[in-house]
Amino acid sequence: MSAEKLTENAKKILKERYLKRDEEGDVVETPEEMFERVASAVAKVNEEYDDDRTIEEEEKEFFDALSSLDFIPNSPTLMNAGLELGQLSACFVLSPRDDMESIFQQVKNAAKIFQSGGGVGYTFSRLRPRGDTVKSTGGVASGPVSFMKVYDEMCNTIKQGGKRRGAQMGVLSVQHPDIEEFIEAKDEEGELENFNISVALTEEFMEAVEKGEDYDLINPRNDEVEGQLDAERIYDKIVNQAWKNGEPGILFLDRINEDNPFNIDEYPGHYIDATNPCVTGDTLISTKEGVFSAEELYENGKELDIVVDGRLSKEKIKEASEVFKTGEKDVFNLKTKEGYEIGLTEDHRVMTSEGWKEVKELEVDDKVHIIDRETKFDNGGSLKEGFVLGWIVGDGQIKDSEERVTLHFYDKDTEISNKYAEYVNSIIREPRGNGDYEVGVQEIERGENSVKEQRVRSARLYEVTEKYGLNDNKLQVPDELFKNGKKTAKGFLQGLFTADGSVQGNIEKGVSVRLSSSELDLLKEVQQLLLGFGIKSKIYEERRKEGERELPDSNNGTKNYHVKAQHDLVISKDNLQLYKDKIGFVRDDKNEKLGELLEEYDRGPYSEKHLATVDSIEHDGHEAVYDLTEPDTNSFVANGFVVHNCGEQPLEDFEACNLGHINLSHAVEAGEIDWEHLEKMVDLSVRFLDNVIDASDFPDVTGYEGEEDAIRKKVNENRKIGLGVMGWHNMLMQLEIPYDSEEAIDKAHEVMEFIQQKSKEVSKRIAEKRGEFPNWDESEYEEPIRNATTTTIAPTGTTSMIANASGGIEPVFAVSYIKNVLDGETMVMPDPVFEDFAKEREFYSDELMEKIAKQGSVNDIDEVPEEIKPLFKTALEISPEWHIRMQAAFQEYVDNAISKTVNFPNEASKEDIKEVYDLAYDLKCKGVTVYRSGSRQEQVMEVEGEKEEKTLERRPRERPTTVEGTTQKIQTGYGGLYVTINEDEYGLFEVFSQIGRAGGFTQSFTESLARLISLCLRSGIPPEEIIDQLEGIRSPEIAFEEGEKILSIPDAMAKALKWHREGKKRTEQAQLPTEESGSKSSVEEMVSQGINPACPDCGAMLTLSEGCVTCPNCGYSQC
Repeated sequence: MSAEKLTENAKKILKERYLKRDEEGDVVETPEEMFERVASAVAKVNEEYDDDRTIEEEEKEFFDALSSLDFIPNSPTLMNAGLELGQLSACFVLSPRDDMESIFQQVKNAAKIFQSGGGVGYTFSRLRPRGDTVKSTGGVASGPVSFMKVYDEMCNTIKQGGKRRGAQMGVLSVQHPDIEEFIEAKDEEGELENFNISVALTEEFMEAVEKGEDYDLINPRNDEVEGQLDAERIYDKIVNQAWKNGEPGILFLDRINEDNPFNIDEYPGHYIDATNPCVTGDTLISTKEGVFSAEELYENGKELDIVVDGRLSKEKIKEASEVFKTGEKDVFNLKTKEGYEIGLTEDHRVMTSEGWKEVKELEVDDKVHIIDRETKFDNGGSLKEGFVLGWIVGDGQIKDSEERVTLHFYDKDTEISNKYAEYVNSIIREPRGNGDYEVGVQEIERGENSVKEQRVRSARLYEVTEKYGLNDNKLQVPDELFKNGKKTAKGFLQGLFTADGSVQGNIEKGVSVRLSSSELDLLKEVQQLLLGFGIKSKIYEERRKEGERELPDSNNGTKNYHVKAQHDLVISKDNLQLYKDKIGFVRDDKNEKLGELLEEYDRGPYSEKHLATVDSIEHDGHEAVYDLTEPDTNSFVANGFVVHNCGEQPLEDFEACNLGHINLSHAVEAGEIDWEHLEKMVDLSVRFLDNVIDASDFPDVTGYEGEEDAIRKKVNENRKIGLGVMGWHNMLMQLEIPYDSEEAIDKAHEVMEFIQQKSKEVSKRIAEKRGEFPNWDESEYEEPIRNATTTTIAPTGTTSMIANASGGIEPVFAVSYIKNVLDGETMVMPDPVFEDFAKEREFYSDELMEKIAKQGSVNDIDEVPEEIKPLFKTALEISPEWHIRMQAAFQEYVDNAISKTVNFPNEASKEDIKEVYDLAYDLKCKGVTVYRSGSRQEQVMEVEGEKEEKTLERRPRERPTTVEGTTQKIQTGYGGLYVTINEDEYGLFEVFSQIGRAGGFTQSFTESLARLISLCLRSGIPPEEIIDQLEGIRSPEIAFEEGEKILSIPDAMAKALKWHREGKKRTEQAQLPTEESGSKSSVEEMVSQGINPACPDCGAMLTLSEGCVTCPNCGYSQC
């Protein structure tokens, strides 16, 4: 095969995430060579067995399937197979036994897994309770919760060492004597912060709750009944604690084990009693790099650094997985009275003043949380370019016929027209001929009583507006402003508010900054952009109704004109101070007016909580649903709203998962299912996935009996594989069967039953040659079989994008869509099956594909034949009933299942919770997480309420035009640190620092420290106090500078300040490094030790995912 079968999008994904790189980070293989690498590594396993196929034959067959995109394994296999670090799984379960050696051996094991990028779930149910006898020492046990704190600190240490945060799930049986302590283990915020916890409920317990009876507590040390508790009281305690902070969740482990392929009554060692943590999410997402739609992030396929709300975490940024698509569902539009809007599913949860609530539980006037912190980070971009763009949107005119842009200035605005002429000249390209001239100010002559007007006109400025997409629609916030530098966004807001905004009111009636527009969508976009600076606002719709209005005409008189409705965006209360400090106006008089009004407040403006009031919730069709994993707060920010995500997946101790997907769109020939090809692919896929188990290089962890490589041992004993599908809707299109039809449901039964049946046959056939999985005699299978499980339906994520197939069993989201590529260019991406239909039936054209992409559907496209339109219905056009029926049809023939999480509002009663628990139990859900939210927020308010004593206000002094300073280079354990210290007439004034690459983890930490030091110096904090606080702080890596020990970067900064004040002579004025300077090898060495997660190529944060150190930004990899 060659790469021509891959789309440009697939090639981009492979280059960024999958292709092998050398030590310099350069790609050193083609997609074809990647498939060869994977096929060779997996086929090589045949050496270990007496198979009919030679290695060469197997390798060719695997390569042909991979390169033709007939079958794609999960991402870790593509990334790591055949490389030195060959970890092909990322999810594991460990559980300590009841002895000190096992407890701390699992700490070590988990640390190894975290180092390789995995997450871990544990059950602590086997540990003896607090106060129980310890015969070996004559003492008493401290109980499971105390050891959980040890695990938590280990995870925290790994995180501090520069590795990705390890996701941990802790589970305890409801029958454990310490269950009450466990339930309350996360009562205080910050306790067990690296854990999610769940209580494992039994059938016996649920029956006791229903009957109002006591239930037995079992001491795991001797399996004897140690006492009894009132089941309803414990049930209430679980609910009450979940009300406080969302934990613990509950797991119906008896239900999980009903689908267990093993006879757990006879062989209880296969009982599943812990889960690996996983969370889900959808819609628009705030990240460190800006605001992107879930679809964009899904297409990029990169792991994320996302923004979380300050009420959920002190840390602004949390590491999250890549976004992956899971399907399409009914979507509801949630609108607030302040103007904020979001589209989400009815069961999606939103943080409210009363805790987490599902959308369907929200009521009018409920208060929902809006992000309470700034999300704009870098200070890049162009302030002047922002000034100009904002004025164009406010008081500019774009003439397409002349390809010219005009900026209008009236009355007092004419005072800044010359400034704007300078701004325009600075951002447009250099002149190329006589037609290009320097931009100046044009005076417009009018009558004596007329409004004064000046104009700034430029043809070259048309090229700038075209780049930002304003030529198609002037009244918008360009998409790039949500994603690029802070300066451009700030300048845009300054320009727009100066042109169309005003400062109004007084202390008695209230002060506000207002922006008026007839374009409501523009104000909504401005509202979102303001949130990036931490500024909340409110939109008042139709403050002036649509209708006739007398206005000045061109003849110095007046005339009635039809005017659109006018809407106002209003900034008030303490958000005014934020606006003044972070945005402001281009015109000085407006800045002065706002400043004077704010100074009239004795204690400053009233504070405004970052809450919005629910106005309406309306059904809004269907929308794609996307998932991501954020294991710490289980939340993210979507359209400014704080929303939740959570989920769980069960595994046995020491197990890992192994997934792959058959491309069903390639199993159709001449309008019929090619059963022969499908059977061949099932045969190949099962062989491939079974080989992957042997090819995998799992973390070397120690088992319960001291055996090494326990994960490999457990995986080999059960040999579970998960064969799934993708391209289902593409297959139906080719079969000319509408997705929403009985025929499609029947076909789903037929196809998945065929795959399930054939996968079992292949697994049995492999068992004849290679032997059944070692634990087969403990299973429910009557005949020997190679794999304990063979099928699943899992999200296909980027693998379906590589194969250019519809995701999993979901309908397509669009028949054709427009994809953003580099440098603002776009590309039309038609569905491959539709494109083939169009070409075969001779109605294809590039113009038609673009037309469909703009509409998203073929329903109202005349050029598309009516008889084929039902085949190409999108997710938005297929009713929820058919989505659910399709899912049920497939689930009937797969080996695995999914758990469920539910949350509740503050006012929910015990009976409300019980009803949902009972329902989840009756419907055989695998788990439920309930959260009666609000206490955490209530505690915050109580603390804030205590801070009423009057304090003196300390304001940082302004930066002078000129400062003097020196730059020192200090060697640290993390590389050379450059510290620039400047002074003004009063003394030390500011500190700048640089280490490593811009944007890297270490540089961002160092820069933030320098900014805080600068703020302290400018606010009058004595330098000695700063030095005293920082000097002596230790880190894992120590260095020496001119004989002095440098303990850490903070210690180095303190010494730089001290040496500067003492006038200590340094060798010479240091030169700041360029982007090209610096050694990569030292950085790579630190990364390998888990010390510095900064990418040596681009400076972005490295991730330790699926056993490989990689950069999600540029694709750097050590594999």
